[in-house]
Amino acid sequence: MKSNEPYEVKNITRETTVLTEMLGDTPINKLLTYLSCSTSFDYSITDLAKYSGTAYVTTKKLVPFLLENGFIKQTRVVGKAKMFTANMDNPRLKAFEKFVDKLASIAMDEYVKENAKEIIVKSK
Repeated sequence: MKSNEPYEVKNITRETTVLTEMLGDTPINKLLTYLSCSTSFDYSITDLAKYSGTAYVTTKKLVPFLLENGFIKQTRVVGKAKMFTANMDNPRLKAFEKFVDKLASIAMDEYVKENAKEIIVKSK
C-alpha cells in the first residue's frame, strides 16, 4: 500500500498483545498499550479509538480518567478536535511501559524455548 505519509500508524484493533492476553482485552488495557507504544505523535479521541481498537464512546469516557491520572496530556486543538499524547513524564506510564516490555521479553523467551528446534532448522 503506497502512502504519502512518512510513517505508518499501526492499528492494533485485531491484534492480541502480551498485556491483553494476560490481563484481558479491556478498553483501558488497549488504550494504555497503544499510548505507551505510540509516543511520537498526538491523537484525537477518534484516532485513539480507531488505532487502539476501542469504541469512540468508551474512549471519550476514558479520556478524563487518563488526563486526571497523568497518562495523557493535551497538546493542541485542531478545529474542534482536542489532540492528546502519552505523558512519558508520568512515572506510572513509564512503569507500565517497562511492565509491558518485560512481559513481551518473557513471552519471547518462552516462545524461543518451545520452538528452539524449529528455529534452528529454519535458519540453516
